Amino acid sequence: MSKNKQKDNKQHHYISTFDLFPLLIVIALVPLIVYMNPIELEGIVKYYWPSEVNNDFFSYNKAIILMMATATAFFFFAIRFFLKNIEFKPMQIYIPLGIYALFIILSTLLAEHKSVAMLGFPDRYEGALVLLSYLLITFITLNIVKEEKHFKILIGGLFLSASIIGVIGVFQFFGMDFFKSDLGKQFMVPAAYSDIASTLNFTFGPYTIYATLYNTNYVGSYAVLVLPLAMMLFYSLRQQLPMVASFLLTCLIFATLFGSNSRAGMMGLLIAFILLAILFHREMRTQWKKTAALFTSFALILFVLNTASDGRTLGRLGNMTPAAQPVLMQSGESEFAVNQEAASEQASDSNSLTLLDIVMERNRIALLFDQDTLTFANEEGILQIVNQAGEALDYDYDEEKELIVFTDSRYDGYAFMLADNRLKIDLPRGFLVFEATEDGFMLFGPGGKLHDQIVLSEGISLFEGRERWGSGRGYIWSRSVPMLKDTLLLGYGPDTYAIYFPQEDLISKLNYMSNAYTIVDKPHNLYLQTAINTGLPSLFAMLAMFGMYGYSSLRLYGRSRFDSFYARTGLAIFIAIMGYLVAGFFNDSLVSVAPVFWVLFGLGLACNYLYEKEEEST
Repeated sequence: MSKNKQKDNKQHHYISTFDLFPLLIVIALVPLIVYMNPIELEGIVKYYWPSEVNNDFFSYNKAIILMMATATAFFFFAIRFFLKNIEFKPMQIYIPLGIYALFIILSTLLAEHKSVAMLGFPDRYEGALVLLSYLLITFITLNIVKEEKHFKILIGGLFLSASIIGVIGVFQFFGMDFFKSDLGKQFMVPAAYSDIASTLNFTFGPYTIYATLYNTNYVGSYAVLVLPLAMMLFYSLRQQLPMVASFLLTCLIFATLFGSNSRAGMMGLLIAFILLAILFHREMRTQWKKTAALFTSFALILFVLNTASDGRTLGRLGNMTPAAQPVLMQSGESEFAVNQEAASEQASDSNSLTLLDIVMERNRIALLFDQDTLTFANEEGILQIVNQAGEALDYDYDEEKELIVFTDSRYDGYAFMLADNRLKIDLPRGFLVFEATEDGFMLFGPGGKLHDQIVLSEGISLFEGRERWGSGRGYIWSRSVPMLKDTLLLGYGPDTYAIYFPQEDLISKLNYMSNAYTIVDKPHNLYLQTAINTGLPSLFAMLAMFGMYGYSSLRLYGRSRFDSFYARTGLAIFIAIMGYLVAGFFNDSLVSVAPVFWVLFGLGLACNYLYEKEEEST
């Protein structure tokens, strides 16, 4: 090779390596960001939020950094394109990718609530700009990554980031949450808002993990992306020190997944293990000592986690993890949440009746259950409560719980409190708030709106009687599927799901989600989320992308001997992608984890292309 050619080649490698930096930001830094950003809410979203400011910790800054990194990556990519220093990989997958992008844009332009569609809903911030960033970063990754070194840089960054997330998570599981410490609060709250740090309420306690990813569910999706890569690294290494390091990383990520109690992640991991056993079984048998060490360690980790949590880790396998809720909120952000935990502790299955209807009259509220009726009546300034049998129920004040409770043991878990003109009724499955007005009692709804009539929504019959499945997922899906009739072509707009979901159906949310005032801002299903927000054609385009990638991967790795870097790396990425997509049946997309997925998807496409070229040349 001439000196000029060597010089040109070095320059090419330098530029392409330098171009990886924005991708490294996306795959390694974005998931780690936890920092408060007070966002003043405007327009329609104010109706759905308990305050006029959203003190976001986990999503907004991630979205901003993602978009900045994507813009930088595109700038570098454009320079290389105009310098003719890049060669596009010819792939048919550009067609569905472009169609998906087109329907994101069209759904945004024609959305009723364009600002939400563009920027996203509070606490999520996954609007059109973020969705397009996902697709653009995939396209750039696919075309920039050209050699083994590039994969090692990006996956190495992912491993470093995952190690930090794993350590934070394991400490959280054992009750040592960094973010609950004074140092942690200073770390994530700007100095100008230091007074807020002491008012933060953390939703999750010990024996679960949310790490830096907003919610335990997303920890499962993240872990299932990283674990196959860590396992493949362990099988590939021969030198003792790196091999031990990869083994420890694999164990850490496994502990993080099961410590999060994310059943979606566990389902994804199950599929990942099945694919690994089918496609990589020869290597697993050949290196049986490593296989035995891994799965023995996995069993030991499960034993430790389960023992430490008094059986909760394995005991919850029969139930999906609780429906996503904020990790933390500022005290007072929701006035209705006071003492709900204390009331819930009294709940028992025998007392958890299903609420069928609420009748509100001038001086009377009747709660109609499937097996009883409770009537609250204001008789000359004295609150009288009568059950279906006409029995007057005595009550007393519980100073410890700061609630008025019934003395009749049949109504353990039922309580109420009076404040000004408001009556808050605690039930075993949640609570309701009423206000006495000149026109009679009225029920508080989302955004503090008062209702004099009950709003009920209809769901599909498939989930009738199964609404509580998956901690309310059955209910959410039963109300989400009917929304598809309005999104057959274009969606409501990216991240506008919450605006169109029947939020005012308080009775159903109380019965099936144990919180009438929960704002359902996502369908807990990646595929429903896509179809509703950006339309059915966008879902078909997305599925076409994944289908084309899956077919290509199975064709390549189903017959591979895995004796090359690209074969092993490609298989690991394929298994990670499939695990994430299976978890997507129970989880949705979120900016805490999705950027990692889309970079890995681009890496998987690039790896398949390079491995196929490698096979053709041998």
